[in-house]
Formats: sequence, C-alpha cells, structure tokens
Amino acid sequence: MADETANTTKKKHDPEEYRMTIGEHLEELRKRLFLGVGGFMIAFIVSMIFGEHVLNFLCKPLYLALARNQYSTHVHIFEASESFMTYIKASMICAGTAAGPWMIFQLWLFIAAGLYPKERKYVTKYLPLSITLFIIGVVFLYVYVLPLMLQFLIGF
Repeated sequence: MADETANTTKKKHDPEEYRMTIGEHLEELRKRLFLGVGGFMIAFIVSMIFGEHVLNFLCKPLYLALARNQYSTHVHIFEASESFMTYIKASMICAGTAAGPWMIFQLWLFIAAGLYPKERKYVTKYLPLSITLFIIGVVFLYVYVLPLMLQFLIGF
C-alpha cells in the first residue's frame, strides 16, 4: 500500500509540457543573450567609471615586472588614440571578468530549458563549481601566471 501511494504522489514527468517550437527556442536564446550582454554592458560602464583604478590594478603586474628587470616603469604612448584604447581594453577585460559568472548563469538558464529534471539536477550541482573555478582561474592568472609571464617576456 505504501508503494502505491508513493507512486501516485510522485508526478510523472511529461516531456510534452516542456516542448518548445523553434520560434520559442529562438526567443529564449534572444532573451538570454540580451540579459548576458546587458550584464556585460553594466559591468563595462562601471569599469569605465572607475577606469583609472581598473587600469592601475591591471597594470600592477607589468609595473612590478618592469621594476624587477631594472626598466623604467613609465608607460609610453606612441599614437594619439593609444591611451584611450588602452583604457577601453582594460575596462572590457574587467567587465568580461566581472560579468563572466552572470553570462555563465544565463547560458545555463538557456540550456536548462531543454533538459529533463534528472539531467538538470546533475548540472545544478556543477554550476556553482564552474563559477567558482572561473573565479579561481582569474585569481590564479592575476596572482601567479601574469607576473611570471611578464617577468619572462620582459627579461627575454
């Protein structure tokens, strides 16, 4: 008797409830892309507002590598637009890094619509892990790889 009540209380998964037409899939993709790019643009605008601090933060490993190799830590500009483009690139790198977890989450929401609940359960376990690994990878790059790489390239 207990087995019968457990089976009747469990709701059967009907894949037809989740079916979407190609138009609905494209609309969902458009929505997720818009939200992902919107998150990137918000992060980019914030990065531009704090652009000088962002540029100093991103160039700190460069300054340290130049100083270790007894080079001048002054950065020279050889074209009229170079300082502006460096400012833009630094803000885009910062925005991509800051908005990365948000964009991964939007990608997940698009993919999750096409998964069965059992498949979704497994991916839900690993989504926080992937975002955590993304953040750890960025920190590892900035703290270890970038100084080591700049030290080698400038010393070469």
